[in-house]
Amino acid sequence: MRATVSSLVFLLLLAQANLAFAQANVKPVPKTSDQKTTASQPVALSPDEGTVDHNQYTSDYFAFTYLFPEQFEVMEDLMEGEEDEAKQAFVLLAAYAPPAEDGNRQGIVIFADKLDQAGHEAGNPSGYFAKLTGLLEKDGAKLVVANQEYTFAGKRFMRANLRRPGEGEGIQAILVTLDRGYALGFQFVGPTEAEIDSLIDSLNTLKFISPNAGAHGPGKPKQ
Repeated sequence: MRATVSSLVFLLLLAQANLAFAQANVKPVPKTSDQKTTASQPVALSPDEGTVDHNQYTSDYFAFTYLFPEQFEVMEDLMEGEEDEAKQAFVLLAAYAPPAEDGNRQGIVIFADKLDQAGHEAGNPSGYFAKLTGLLEKDGAKLVVANQEYTFAGKRFMRANLRRPGEGEGIQAILVTLDRGYALGFQFVGPTEAEIDSLIDSLNTLKFISPNAGAHGPGKPKQ
């Protein structure tokens, strides 16, 4: 049986919970890394295969590059032992800023979730997004911003901001697009909406290196 979107919800909630405990003893990935396989036979790429070079993440599977804030550290093995065993939901990247004096910290998680074939219009993430936010609401999250549409790197994204009871001023934003049979998403975590908006601005560095990718203009919400 394939994993449903609830598997992704579990991974996202776990990544957010781990954010509170990811301190200096969590080993960051070196700023320059080369993790590509050197096997003599071709190996099918997994959606979470990619490399980090300084503050640039490159997805080998989805063929995009993304620049995250330079002060962020990529956390290695943050989700170790908690991966989706059905291999349908993946965390591609988890990167966090050093904790502030009040203990709050910003974070970015890039994720992918395998789509069911039925009910997902090509290039339109709204159906999947409604299902995802609905499940997060059932888990106790409160929608602050819902179904706001953006375009980054020529792709249509849907955005929601959520708060969770008992988390003070903490807020998270999730932006999702569709690509290569997956929901590809960016989860941003921070203490204020202004900091969340600043993190979302980093999506203007997103570039798809596929020859069929769209124009790489700045992302703007649709009116």
